[in-house]
Amino acid sequence: MNRKQRFLSDLMHFCGTLVIIGLVLLGLVMIVSGGTVYTDVVSPAVEVRCSDCLGSGTVIKVPGTEEILILTAGHVVEESMKGHDETRLDGDGNPHVEHIKKPSPVKIFTKHGHTESVVPAEVVWYSSPDDQGGHDLALLKPDKVDGLNPAVLGLDEELTVGEEVWYCGSPAGLTGQLEKSIINSLDQDLDFSDRMFLTVNGLGWHGSSGSGIFVKRTDMIGCGKSQDGYKLVGVLVMGDDETPKSPCFCEPQQVIKDFLESYTRSKTVPITPDEPTKTGVMELILPPLMPSLPPDD
Repeated sequence: MNRKQRFLSDLMHFCGTLVIIGLVLLGLVMIVSGGTVYTDVVSPAVEVRCSDCLGSGTVIKVPGTEEILILTAGHVVEESMKGHDETRLDGDGNPHVEHIKKPSPVKIFTKHGHTESVVPAEVVWYSSPDDQGGHDLALLKPDKVDGLNPAVLGLDEELTVGEEVWYCGSPAGLTGQLEKSIINSLDQDLDFSDRMFLTVNGLGWHGSSGSGIFVKRTDMIGCGKSQDGYKLVGVLVMGDDETPKSPCFCEPQQVIKDFLESYTRSKTVPITPDEPTKTGVMELILPPLMPSLPPDD
């Protein structure tokens, strides 16, 4: 092989190497790794049940902490907050019904494939729209978090009317039912309320309240890589279970963000005489928008 042929051979090898490196780099830029609708929307969804309630919820990780809780609508667990009746025996061994003012037990149901798990939970933070400045949200603390998959929060994501959303709930007690919809409004008001809602098209079957609302986002994660995923941006709290594609009303991002921050503050701010406390399953400091429960007799 003469000098010219050797030069051309080396040049071809060099160009081939550059092409391979370019393809690898292009692959790194174009690789989109991340979650799917199942892992990001369906997997974090749970069903919430107590003595007189049926609803949905979403597993979340409280921002700034490692605490795993369930985010749901406040009215789903409202009845449980009023206490419950228990049959007890008096001194003579005769049964009688006694009203217990502590919150009733709550259970969450998770479904992975054909396997359903039941986990006891307790209400640790609660807000009612009936209270001044209140909203329709609650946080539940499960007895165990093994196997629970927290959703990714998108409380600072910019939303647009008409973009697609996904939510997964338990209509009529059917755990893990996925629905796809679009955003109708970012700031819908109602005649009987001074609150503003995120609204989506849907069918608000009994049991869907508390479902998380998700949007799809692509984030850059460095080194030219991007990652697809679905982020929670709302919680369904009202809907029409008779009219298909009628508006479903959801607590918006800022309300959820403020609610979670109030829970976080409650664990660090000392109690003052003006701050009501909740008695029952756990002792917590409640901000003014939270209702207080009467003390146990």
